[in-house]
Amino acid sequence: MSYRKGADAERELKKKFELEDLYVMRSAGSKGVFDLAVFYPNKIRLIQVKTHGQPVNEDVLREVEVPPCCTKEIWYKIPRRGFHGEVLE
Repeated sequence: MSYRKGADAERELKKKFELEDLYVMRSAGSKGVFDLAVFYPNKIRLIQVKTHGQPVNEDVLREVEVPPCCTKEIWYKIPRRGFHGEVLE
């Protein structure tokens, strides 16, 4: 997968949340665990964005300790269908 394809998916999902008047930070080029942080008044959603067919290492995401107000999520960009997200337990 090209960097551009993944970055485009991250920017597209960021825009989707911003249209809901939410503040979103994108971790561009950091190679970090989470690509987006979406801020609500009482919670933060930490999101890893994947394009269709890209491998996911859920174990790494599960091991990251976050405050109770945060959710850890994986969102997939599916061609011609948009985004699908799931919360990790």
